[in-house]
Amino acid sequence: MAHILKLTRDDPIIHIKAYGSIQIAGIDQTEVRCDIDSPQLATLVEEDGHVYATVNASCMLEVPLRSSLFVEKGMGSVKVSGLKNQVRIEKVLGNLVLFEVTAATVEKVGGNFSVRNAEDTIKVEKIAGNLTVDDAADFQGEKVGGSCRVKNISGSFYVGKAGGKFIGESIHEFSGESNIGGSFTAQDIKILGEV
Repeated sequence: MAHILKLTRDDPIIHIKAYGSIQIAGIDQTEVRCDIDSPQLATLVEEDGHVYATVNASCMLEVPLRSSLFVEKGMGSVKVSGLKNQVRIEKVLGNLVLFEVTAATVEKVGGNFSVRNAEDTIKVEKIAGNLTVDDAADFQGEKVGGSCRVKNISGSFYVGKAGGKFIGESIHEFSGESNIGGSFTAQDIKILGEV
């Protein structure tokens, strides 16, 4: 069932608390649409250019593509696609997927983290699982618990520490200050410093 909130502007700041898995997609409309089993499981409120969304079950959320997104918590897996503004995520307990976003700052991911088609910088502090990056401008990560599979970075790539192996291809600048726990396989990479 769809829960629709008509907005007064096309570039709101969306604040989300999700107590299940959630898919967030950018659309070319001035509304927030939540497809969820029951409308009582979602609360959508607009106030002074901010939209506050609390969802208590898994759902699909469509927001204006020029929205800025702030996910305070995602208790399941989270997928974000098609947003043209900043994405900020505090905590996701499951997997996190970013697809066709401009830029993102992520604090904690409890599962795997996947980024594809990012126009600007992606920053992440801690990933418990594996990291996959394909086609991004810049990527900066502090800790990855698992393995890294990275491809097509037009700018710089940095990971402070990875617990598993690293497989990289077509990275313009790779920071050699990384501590990789497993094997290191690279093709078409410019390494800065020592690995």
